[in-house]
Amino acid sequence: MLLVGPDPIAEGEVDNDYWDKKCRLLFLRPAIEPVAISYWPRLAGMDLDVERAQKIVSALTTQAQVVRTREGVGRSASGNVGFEPPDRAREWLDRLKEAQAKPELASVMPAYVFASTIMAHPFADGNGRLARLLTLGALARLAGWDGPIVGLAPSFYRRAESMGAALDELTFTGNWDRYFEVFIDIMADVKSLMTALAGR
Repeated sequence: MLLVGPDPIAEGEVDNDYWDKKCRLLFLRPAIEPVAISYWPRLAGMDLDVERAQKIVSALTTQAQVVRTREGVGRSASGNVGFEPPDRAREWLDRLKEAQAKPELASVMPAYVFASTIMAHPFADGNGRLARLLTLGALARLAGWDGPIVGLAPSFYRRAESMGAALDELTFTGNWDRYFEVFIDIMADVKSLMTALAGR
């Protein structure tokens, strides 16, 4: 289907040209929707173990992925984000499930799921895609969705430098305030893009 009208990616600000280009390259990656739909009951219910998550991330990247065994760093223009040591990263799903079991954390779980998965970076590749899928599942639990009904990647890429800086601050200070501000900004951008696309 050919979409006409204003370019929805151009309707908001992108952190910089690098992320603008990366956002547009999303259209050249394998679609995540078949993976999201295939695994939706598990994603929405956080019914996962590391082996199942590994299968999901392998499907997302169309390559067999392995659990990360070395130190990892996410590079960005505003500073590098250090990922958790591999031993701690392997416990990331246990921490997510423990947090999910606490009703008082329900409203912040989408943001917590994304930050925890990105900072754990448990696999060699595809961690961002996995983090967004898990975030979709957490949003679905919170909003009562019965499927992956919104796209997150363009909005996360449009704010990638801001998110990287917020995660860097969270890592070194333990303060979640800036991270939550950026996450809420990204969710507002998701709503704006979905509204623009729905109006076509």
